[in-house]
Amino acid sequence: MPGAAHPSTIALAWHHPTKPGVALPRGGARFLSSTRLAFVTVGSGSCPALPSTLAVVGRSAIRLELAPYDPGQRPCTADLTTTSVEVAIDPRRVDVHHDLTIQLVYEPGGDRVALSAPAL
Repeated sequence: MPGAAHPSTIALAWHHPTKPGVALPRGGARFLSSTRLAFVTVGSGSCPALPSTLAVVGRSAIRLELAPYDPGQRPCTADLTTTSVEVAIDPRRVDVHHDLTIQLVYEPGGDRVALSAPAL
């Protein structure tokens, strides 16, 4: 559980560099099921950029706010590595049978990256 000084995350799981056996398409994201979405972030290997909030923009678009996550007292490395991240989605609010546009926002006011997940 992260301490008070560390941002919380809504990620269900994350893996470095990517989860074995999960191939992500060129769009950088995919539905793992009707309730789970996987995508890739780029950042520090020891303090990965993980989602702190998920906003449903429309039935086929979401926005994820990202922040560096560090569960311990160690320094963040300056390497650039990929991390595969899994989050829960609500199929009553997100249409998993249509392509999904995902906007990643790195830290407040930071870079914005658009990903896409093909429909189930």
